[in-house]
Amino acid sequence: MRRVLSIMPTKYEDIWTAAKGFYKLEPIVADGGEVIIYSPHITQISVMHPQIADIGYHNRDYFLGQWERFKNEPWGDLAHSTHLRGQGTWSVEHGERNRVTVTLATGIPEEVVRSVNLNYLNPAEVDIAAYQADPDTYRRTTRRRSAVSTGLTTSRQSRRRIRWTRARPRGIGRIARRCGSGER
Repeated sequence: MRRVLSIMPTKYEDIWTAAKGFYKLEPIVADGGEVIIYSPHITQISVMHPQIADIGYHNRDYFLGQWERFKNEPWGDLAHSTHLRGQGTWSVEHGERNRVTVTLATGIPEEVVRSVNLNYLNPAEVDIAAYQADPDTYRRTTRRRSAVSTGLTTSRQSRRRIRWTRARPRGIGRIARRCGSGER
């Protein structure tokens, strides 16, 4: 996939939390591709880790290759700043080279976006229908957690689980209960 348009819901208040629109989809993007995070409602880089605005978003090798420069920065901020850059390399000769481009189409001002080492796209110029029609673009809308991931199940899923439970060899239920799963 050459491009991903990741449409983030309003429950994400800053890029630090909306970064999952990148790192969950980066693996499907081809080398040299682009992930566009479309979130016009987001106006901040990070509430929880404000130093990311000073450090910027970089790949892991950028920090490791210049460890003396960054070793006194909060390591949590360094780790979180790599979540929105993904894989890449850094060398003294060539600088930072990232596998994919990250573009923000948010309410964050362009100068702030560029200052943290990301590309900017005016969210008013994003034509979702055009991206949807583009065969090189994958459009992803992050939705609420599924019934399975929240622990809730539909009756169909429950029936499958019951059938699987009944089909298990005897003894597994006792082991599971001892381990604390509570499943019988």
